[in-house]
Amino acid sequence: MDWMVRVFGFVPRYFINIYANNEVIACGLHESDGTLKIIFTPSHKHAYHRLKSIGTSKVENEHAQKTPIDLHPYKNPLIYSFSPSVAEGVTLQVLATYKGRSFLNQISSPYITVKAETIDLENVMHYDGTYIEWHRAEKYKPMIYFLLLLDRNKNSIAGVYMTGTSWKVGSYNNVALIVGDLKRIESCANLASVELMLIDFEGWVSHRAALLLNHPTLEGSSIRAPTLKGRSDVAL
Repeated sequence: MDWMVRVFGFVPRYFINIYANNEVIACGLHESDGTLKIIFTPSHKHAYHRLKSIGTSKVENEHAQKTPIDLHPYKNPLIYSFSPSVAEGVTLQVLATYKGRSFLNQISSPYITVKAETIDLENVMHYDGTYIEWHRAEKYKPMIYFLLLLDRNKNSIAGVYMTGTSWKVGSYNNVALIVGDLKRIESCANLASVELMLIDFEGWVSHRAALLLNHPTLEGSSIRAPTLKGRSDVAL
């Protein structure tokens, strides 16, 4: 999906959905304790997930070992993860088999380059009851922003991929790709918090932030990020 967003950002979401259905949507990050996680959204059409290390030559790639992946829920039930033992600078790819196909049944994720860290940001998101906004992060050169929507139990509801810096909660407009089901939000009643991930052009989450939403349906939801001054287009 990376080149679709990069080159064909104007393409209707319908066509991006078709393309995304034929690849593994994945990226990499470090947890706050330093644990490496490759996270991805599984599909009922995909099976036999495995990991491949990308070599420096065509011969290395053709003979690369493909290791079966032991999956674990990351933000259940939408996102799963695994923790490979690889060094910084290694480039990985998640492979899967497209069930029911006899031709071109192997699909893959974009390349993911393991980097030194994922930085947690604070006070960069704001929710006004209708829109979730965040600072534009051009100095970090993100390919795309990923909003992960969570319920009160911290289970994932949906994920929204965007190139902009403002999203009207529940809206399908100005969204590159949606995973999960936005209909579960039901006027925000089920939506308790949001996580923002900045994904760079090498499939790595360079920065992330979290926001607990403050609306009447939540108990004890007194945490709220400060209002952003003016439009949310200043550098982080």
